[in-house]
Parts: sequence; structure tokens; C-alpha cells
Amino acid sequence: MDTRAIIGVIDNLESTSVTDALSANQGRVLKELIDDTTSIEVINNLTSTSTTSALSANQGKILNEKINSVCPSTWSTLDLASGITQYDSSNFPCRFKKQGKIVFIEGAVKGIGNSAGVLATLPEGYRPNRPFYYIQATNGGRINTLKITSNGNIERVNTTNGSMSVNDYHFINTSFIMN
Repeated sequence: MDTRAIIGVIDNLESTSVTDALSANQGRVLKELIDDTTSIEVINNLTSTSTTSALSANQGKILNEKINSVCPSTWSTLDLASGITQYDSSNFPCRFKKQGKIVFIEGAVKGIGNSAGVLATLPEGYRPNRPFYYIQATNGGRINTLKITSNGNIERVNTTNGSMSVNDYHFINTSFIMN
């Protein structure tokens, strides 16, 4: 008894058959298609003006590092003054970051009471070169005038009428452009 199977031979590249063989002629056609493709040049620098070359993975890494140095995605914890605490570290964490020349500050603090004074201090590299004033809300509908000094102190200068408790919270959110 003969157990050899008969296999069909297909001479095109459109067939979807999973049981037939591809002809030698179609093998030659495929080889020509592969040989005719041009290789893509990979460039390992950021100065090329080529519109047809690909950037190497190493240069992608370098670009990512440069972007992150200008636009960090992480916040740093703000150094609060003695007696000042975060109002709610989950919802209003006291933190800061810089993207390019813009410094962002956010959070809410308590422990101030009626007196004006320093709430927190920004580190060097995040400080304005002259006093920066802004207003911000507190609970109870009062408004604070805040100032960031060139030495990095974030200070409450004054508040609208009414007495304040050390348990009242004060937003410190702002942003400014460094000169």
C-alpha cells in the first residue's frame, strides 16, 4: 500500500492554503522582493538632518534624559517651617517642581494662626530673583497675601479680616517664571 500524500503546488502569493506547497518560481519572486528592499540607516547622533534614517535606541535614551531634565515628572517635598504642617498630605501634599524656567508649588498647610511668617522654604535653583507676591484662599473664605523671597522663604504677609486658628488650612499653590 502506498502511503505517500499528494501535495498541491501553488504558483502565486495570494493563496491562503495551509496544505499546499509554494512553487520554486514563487520562492524566486520572494527572494527578489527581499533583495530589492533597502536597509534603513541607523544614526547614533542628534545632529543629522536625514528624513529617511532611524535614530538609535541610545539617542532615544539621551533625548528622554534631556526632556526629563527640562520637564521633570516628579515632585519634591517642600521643606516646611517649624510648627507648620501639611493640612492633608494625601489630597494637598506640599511639594514643588520646575519645568524649564517655571516653578510650580502646591499644597495646603496649617499651624499658622494669626501671625504672619515663614511657611516653607524653596531650595536654591527654585527661587525667584526678587520677591514674588500672590494671593491664595484659606478655609472660611479668607484670602492670604503670600510672598516668596529671593532666599526661598514662602511667607504669609497678611490675611483678610477675622481671626485665624492654628487648625485653619492655607493653600500655597502658585507658579512663577524664574528670570
